[in-house]
Amino acid sequence: MTSFVDSAMVESMEARQVTVAKGLTTLLTASLLAGSSVADERIWTDTQGRKLTAQLLAIESQKARLRLASGKESQVDLEKLSPEDLDYILQWRTQRPKRIIWPEEIDVRDKVTVTTVREDADAKEFVYRTEHFEFHADEKIAGSLIKDFSLAFEATLAAVSALPLNLKPEPPQGYFQIRLFGDRFDYYAAGGLIGSAGVYVPLKRHILVPMDGLNLKRVGSALRKNNSAYDNSTLVHEITHQVMHDWLKHMPTWMVEGMSEYMSSLPYSNGKFRFNESARKNGIKAALTRWEGGRQTSYSILPAETLFSVNSREWNRASGNAAVMNYSSSMLYVYYFMHLAGRGEGEDICTFAEAIDRAKPSVVPYLKEFDTALRGYVEKADAAEKSGGAQVLSDYDIPEILLVPPDAIIFKKGTPHESALARMIGQKDLKQLTEDVIAAFTKDGIRLE
Repeated sequence: MTSFVDSAMVESMEARQVTVAKGLTTLLTASLLAGSSVADERIWTDTQGRKLTAQLLAIESQKARLRLASGKESQVDLEKLSPEDLDYILQWRTQRPKRIIWPEEIDVRDKVTVTTVREDADAKEFVYRTEHFEFHADEKIAGSLIKDFSLAFEATLAAVSALPLNLKPEPPQGYFQIRLFGDRFDYYAAGGLIGSAGVYVPLKRHILVPMDGLNLKRVGSALRKNNSAYDNSTLVHEITHQVMHDWLKHMPTWMVEGMSEYMSSLPYSNGKFRFNESARKNGIKAALTRWEGGRQTSYSILPAETLFSVNSREWNRASGNAAVMNYSSSMLYVYYFMHLAGRGEGEDICTFAEAIDRAKPSVVPYLKEFDTALRGYVEKADAAEKSGGAQVLSDYDIPEILLVPPDAIIFKKGTPHESALARMIGQKDLKQLTEDVIAAFTKDGIRLE
């Protein structure tokens, strides 16, 4: 690391610097000191006339954070910079892009009401509604658990809506639908994946969750929270998928899953998500500890080149440690682009989301054709299953458009979606990106390897 050293200051220069520094402090305070915006590379000079080529990354606590030509970062006291450098910082700060605001917390505890639609033990149908969700259970659940589910559903929607990505989630035909199963075999029969703790089914736009995966306990005739083991991270993960439905095919698989893991890593309790820096860090550490089966001195991360090449079908086929690495790594890369890359405000991923929103119409014809073919094939498969063997489907019955995963088409080299992703990653190659992610987390107190 390179840094400027203390030295005596020439009296006339000192007066000049004090004047400029006071103006700089006032401007930074008025403009929120913690903000930043990466500037062009330039030559910096200290009060002793020594020069250094670097980019200005941020102004933090009366220090300039610089990225050196070597790629390393260094902090320099403002009082050690030349008057020309201080003038440059003033100009840079006034031209800085508008700050991206992230929520500190989301709290819906006083905003959620629950309506009982139906409770029929004989029909095994218990239906409840909140403002945006309708959830169905096949056995009785305690009133306190109904309230807890309702808060988790609405809080997750509110939290995703508050992200500065402008995702604008909207429920389909009135309500987001969730089905909760007391019996895991009923969950599998409804379309749940073997061994999974929950799944979002885009074709039907509903979530399926086996309640045994939430670590509940039975008290009398109703299921209740087991406070010592209750875990709603699966609910948050799948709800994030559900409310982001209109974006799922417009993001690479690692980002889709990483967004859900990011949301489920945020500290949450009783209708309240905490987004502040300390809470986020603690949440990431807790999630990594959960994924790796205990607290470690360092945690594993897949190289970007490996993770980014996994398409949706390969992701769904992964199991064991391969699946664990996919999920935990996707969370880390999304967190990096959200909070550690660039000036630390998520400007690159926000720009990506804006570009994708503009690019969506370019793939509408393909997605319509794909969804039509998929629905038709699913109907044939259901009919074959119900025929008792009279109808049999072969590989030749699969429409050609279904043979290639959508993300492999939408993010093909040269498409608007791929170009938006390339701009988010920047000029660096994927090996350098991995190194940058590891370095950023290490600086943040989380060691990766």
